[in-house]
Amino acid sequence: MGSASSSNATSQSKDPNIAKAHENVHLLLYRAKAAARRGRLEEAAKLQEQAKEIIQHLLMAGGRVGKDKGDFLEAIKLDEQAKEAIVDHLKLALEAAAERGDQGEAKKLEEQIKAANIELLLSRANAAAMRGDLEEATNWGQKVKQELSKACPHSKRLLDSATGEDFYLIMARAMAAEMKGDHREATKLVEEAEQANVPLLMTRAAAAARRGDEKEAMNLDQQAKAIIAKRNQAKQYATDVWLKGNRLFVGRSSASLKKSKEEIEKEEEERKKELEECNRKLEEKRAAEKVAWEAKPLEERKAIMQEKWAKSKAYHQKQIAQHDANPAKVERSRMVWQAVGAADLEPALQNGAVVLLDVHWLIEYAKYSDGPMFPILPPRQELEKLHPEAFISLDKIRDSTSTDSLNGNRQDAHIHIYALSYSWLHSDHPDPKGVTLRAVANACENRFNIVNHFPPRWGLFWDYACLYQHPQQSEGVYRTPEEDRLFQQGLYALPLLYSHPQTSCLRLTTRPTDYPEDYNLPQGANVAEYMDRGWPFVESCWMSVAKSSGKVLNLFHDEHQRKEATNGKSFMFMPPPLTPEKMKDRLLQKSFTNAKSDYPRVSDLYSRSFGFILGRLRKLDYAGFKWDAQMVTEVADIIGKGFTPQMEILNLNGNQLGTEGCSALADAFCGPFTPQVLRHVTLSGVKLNLEACQALSRGLAALFALRILELPETDLGDEGVQAMAPVLVRMRFLDLSKCNLGVPACRALADAAAQDSVQWTHLRLENNKAIGNEGFSILSPALQKANLTCLSTFSTSLDLDGLDKLVTTLIDRHDQTPPRLTRVKLAWSEFEITDKLHNILLKLVKASPNLCTLELGMPNRLEGFAEFRDALQQNAQNKGFRLLN
Repeated sequence: MGSASSSNATSQSKDPNIAKAHENVHLLLYRAKAAARRGRLEEAAKLQEQAKEIIQHLLMAGGRVGKDKGDFLEAIKLDEQAKEAIVDHLKLALEAAAERGDQGEAKKLEEQIKAANIELLLSRANAAAMRGDLEEATNWGQKVKQELSKACPHSKRLLDSATGEDFYLIMARAMAAEMKGDHREATKLVEEAEQANVPLLMTRAAAAARRGDEKEAMNLDQQAKAIIAKRNQAKQYATDVWLKGNRLFVGRSSASLKKSKEEIEKEEEERKKELEECNRKLEEKRAAEKVAWEAKPLEERKAIMQEKWAKSKAYHQKQIAQHDANPAKVERSRMVWQAVGAADLEPALQNGAVVLLDVHWLIEYAKYSDGPMFPILPPRQELEKLHPEAFISLDKIRDSTSTDSLNGNRQDAHIHIYALSYSWLHSDHPDPKGVTLRAVANACENRFNIVNHFPPRWGLFWDYACLYQHPQQSEGVYRTPEEDRLFQQGLYALPLLYSHPQTSCLRLTTRPTDYPEDYNLPQGANVAEYMDRGWPFVESCWMSVAKSSGKVLNLFHDEHQRKEATNGKSFMFMPPPLTPEKMKDRLLQKSFTNAKSDYPRVSDLYSRSFGFILGRLRKLDYAGFKWDAQMVTEVADIIGKGFTPQMEILNLNGNQLGTEGCSALADAFCGPFTPQVLRHVTLSGVKLNLEACQALSRGLAALFALRILELPETDLGDEGVQAMAPVLVRMRFLDLSKCNLGVPACRALADAAAQDSVQWTHLRLENNKAIGNEGFSILSPALQKANLTCLSTFSTSLDLDGLDKLVTTLIDRHDQTPPRLTRVKLAWSEFEITDKLHNILLKLVKASPNLCTLELGMPNRLEGFAEFRDALQQNAQNKGFRLLN
């Protein structure tokens, strides 16, 4: 085998020196094996080391993604042969030790054989990866993981976090990309592979240390640290680029910026032109690709799409197999399912009243099926007969629930269910031309990036395919009595499917460009817009009851509609939730296909479900809906009528309350159904004038449980703070950043604090440049009384004298106890780096036993002070101290 490989290498290699090196390696391996057979083990080991050194040089010469791939692949083969020879040599040594009866030596050799076998498996996995063989690389990677788990059982958790087969799978994809000539993708994948390799290197280092091979353990540990350092360096570089792009030069004063305003504006204009040119070329490229694609014959296009789907489907099935093979993941998914209240969906999904479409099947059917180029979705009855594989079971959905929620906020969990809201385009079939089917399939495929990052399983509720329908109502073909019974039961599951906080919704609010002209509609057909139809309007209201904006995805029939939406059209409007009484009146203004039966049915469904849904919610998250004051009054009406008894968090960020909205909220808070457990209100980006602040202060004063109030970027101004000061001083977490505050605002807070106890633990005042030294001097008594743990004051025009007084205030507390500060955030480069600044910060660090985070924006320059550096090191040892940019 050695001579054949050598001649092959010689014929392929362009460099005679490399060919000669190949021959030398084979010769050394042959001599090492012969020496081992004669019992000369030390000589065999030296020959092995010489061969390995040559192989390393060959690997470095070839490069992972370089021009000399033939030489590199040959070097990898040699590496594999070297590892095989080492295993053989160790086995011969083990036999000799056994014959001598040297049990200690035999045990030591057994450990070395295990390590050598792992190295051999690594070499084989590496060889497969470099050839671009994904399946073989993954198989060898799995064997590596199994052997490492045996050699180092205590590192099993580390291996589970990022397994060896991931590394070799990514490397195989990198080589496949390189062979296709996609150098950019290959380089990106190689970087991903390096990150995936870190846990593997750390586990191998632990295994080497366990068997006493300190040199190998240190080498592997250094390799892992080098990758981590490279990643951190890249992150730091990205941070620096971001900071420079925003003209925030950390550690420098504004006076040191050499470029003038005109030069900066000129550079920004040039960058803008470059971006526009890049976008123009990209649009031209996409248009050319579209023309080339449409020029292909229909059968060729179908063949290409089917081939693409086959690859995607294979990858998806592999992901599912990996997920199902991990009992811990499955059990954790079931725990999340129960924790987020998804069990409420089970009755309708278990008794057959509602079924869910498999999203993967839907994509395959819409884009890659063997039928017509543009297929039509059949009703549920036909799907059950022709495509039983179209549906996904409740157990599979339950076992695939996103597990992120158990790490923190349940609001961020994901039940893998989509509910589709859209307009029926014909009374006999909601999508007679398949345009809605294609829009949904495209959105799902783009959303999940199916080739690389498709989640295990997703179900889709589409009324036409998931509820029993009248097969041909216009021709007198209706549901059977049993189907009709299940249909009526299924309707009562709709409110929860659309409103559950952890399901996601798809809203197709547009209509095809050729609708209704080219749809052969019967006389009197319902052709109203999405928001003017009864069912879609109610579905949107269900969504807005409990769902954050991130859980609603707006779809479009074509790219033109998408561009219009981004330019401010109303396609993405979400209506506020309405009380059942107002919904009845509003539905009278909406259009129904079958108004006589649909109006009472929809109204009854909404009334029955509304109190049940809202009555259990702890968080109303309406951030980013861009509602005006009239719409906010609808939310206030819901709160004021007692529909939200368990509400703890109210988020209205990004909406425009105005005086009318604030007055309505105040009336709701002061009414007979005051939210007793509301503890957190956030109004970031809500512009508040004096009248609005006065009304809001009246309402917030009635909330006895309120402890967290976030009002950043609300333009409160000094007058607004003066109106709200009695409420603001009793908050534990108060965010007043970027509110145009000055000295009068500080005086109002200080006066309110003098008359009442101060509850602040977190106080954010950044980006209020008018506060200055005088403002903080006035606030000093209040700050001394507060039990502050976090304070943010950057960009408040403090100078060194003001900072000195502020630190003295924080240290010299009124009750003579040490400050409880754990985090302090000061200005971005506002202070000149002097000994005085060093002494001020040193005083703060030494006097604050709990301080663990200090954000300055200039640590690299401060660490030059020896005493300050020593204090930081002590904090790092005792308290995990961090000095941040």
